[in-house]
Amino acid sequence: MRREQIYDLTLTAMFLAIILVMAFVPYLGFIPSPFIPGVSLTLIHIPVIIGGIILGRKKSWLLGTFFGLMSLVLAFLRPQGPVDEIFRNPLVSVLPRIIFGIVIFEIYNLL
Repeated sequence: MRREQIYDLTLTAMFLAIILVMAFVPYLGFIPSPFIPGVSLTLIHIPVIIGGIILGRKKSWLLGTFFGLMSLVLAFLRPQGPVDEIFRNPLVSVLPRIIFGIVIFEIYNLL
């Protein structure tokens, strides 16, 4: 049992680190859209999906929360345009990503 807990902890920390690096390295996690100025496209949902499938319900919730917190922090630290004003509200930036993490796991369980 202890070995499994250490394994889960290590994988969770690695996924959180991947999300953190993708969020703060420009053009890696949040990519400015060439078609719509001021809007960023994201690839950070990929580690959340993979981590949610591998680690389970509680960890997918945690990964989704961390994804949302990174969106919130970047809306304050590195705004791309007027759309980031909306993402300064935690109900817009954090809550949908928490729900995203939970829904990913539930969809995977249904399949």
